[in-house]
Amino acid sequence: MKAIIPIVSIKGFQNVLTCLDKVGDDITIEARQDRLILSTLSLTRTAYANFTFSRSFFESYSLDLSSPAIQYDDEGPFLRCTIIAKALVSACRVRGNIEEKIHNLSVYLNAAEGVGENCRLTVEVLFKSGCIKFHKLLYQSCLENLQLIDSVDTFQNSWELSAPAMNGLAEYFSSKAEEMTMKYNDSGIVLQTFNDAGDDSDKSKRFGATMVPIERVAMNRFSSQNEGQIVFSLKEFKAILAFAVGLRLTMSAYFDMSDRPIVFTAESENVVSAKFALATINIPGEKSTQPSQSQASQSAAPEGLDLTQAENALFLDDDADWASQLDEMEIEAAQASASASASASASASVSASTSANAGASGSGSTYVIEEEFAPSTVRNPKRPKYDLDDDDW
Repeated sequence: MKAIIPIVSIKGFQNVLTCLDKVGDDITIEARQDRLILSTLSLTRTAYANFTFSRSFFESYSLDLSSPAIQYDDEGPFLRCTIIAKALVSACRVRGNIEEKIHNLSVYLNAAEGVGENCRLTVEVLFKSGCIKFHKLLYQSCLENLQLIDSVDTFQNSWELSAPAMNGLAEYFSSKAEEMTMKYNDSGIVLQTFNDAGDDSDKSKRFGATMVPIERVAMNRFSSQNEGQIVFSLKEFKAILAFAVGLRLTMSAYFDMSDRPIVFTAESENVVSAKFALATINIPGEKSTQPSQSQASQSAAPEGLDLTQAENALFLDDDADWASQLDEMEIEAAQASASASASASASASVSASTSANAGASGSGSTYVIEEEFAPSTVRNPKRPKYDLDDDDW
């Protein structure tokens, strides 16, 4: 693989490498015929960053398909390797005015198979004075494909901020803070960090908080289907802000409940596209949309199933629930039987009274029929005992 970066794109390429270095320790380089992908994953696997460069970003870009290290998948041939982030950042760093010193920057990747002296990534810096600086870095073959699974279309909430609106936003938050809390509702979002006393992680030692509200009128786009709050890492969030502001890109955020990551995206005219994913922390007291184990087990019972039968008791959570359900059904059956008996007695009384009145009108005698209905006392019938073997259960 050979990629020549023109002078107008060197500063943007350096910003990308700096952002990757702040997220993870290693950078995965994936070279394909039509694009170059740089990605990283933090050691705790809570932050992910991905940058995709199209061919138009480079002055010249080519991939040698004759190398034995070339692999193939559904998208075609590719070459993937891993290199230390700080080493690559140091090799591409140029101090001073880049436009006055450098002519171009080239990256060569010899597609040697395996690990050894032949597996080198060469960074060549051509100065306008005629000097050439070389950096040869060892890399390692990588089989793991780092890719974000969640699609931005599956999130319910999103917002979009322009580069001028994000300029200076990271300066409000203390460098000692580790977490960022984002509260959201219909009116906008509020970014909040807590100021801790010293290095003590006890939350009772917090003596202040920094809050930056951003109303929806200040955003390019805002959509919120609910309200809540999510907590994510402040360090990676600052790195994302620095990248977007440095390249003057519009950044979008997609988020949902606390059990899903928050995804940030940025794109520059189909030349460079960036995607970040930060893990969120579960907040106590937040309602979950997942059904409980008890509800899931009860909903699994087929409709119309007689739960009073011993062989169907497996559809209830435990023996206590089974006994409670059985007692309630037996009480309801006893009440229904008593009600039916009372209705039948009342019908007989009405019929006898009608006959007596008819006889009295014919013979001149008066018959008084009195019938007392005592309220029925419903007792919990004794539940039948089932002699069950292990095979029956």
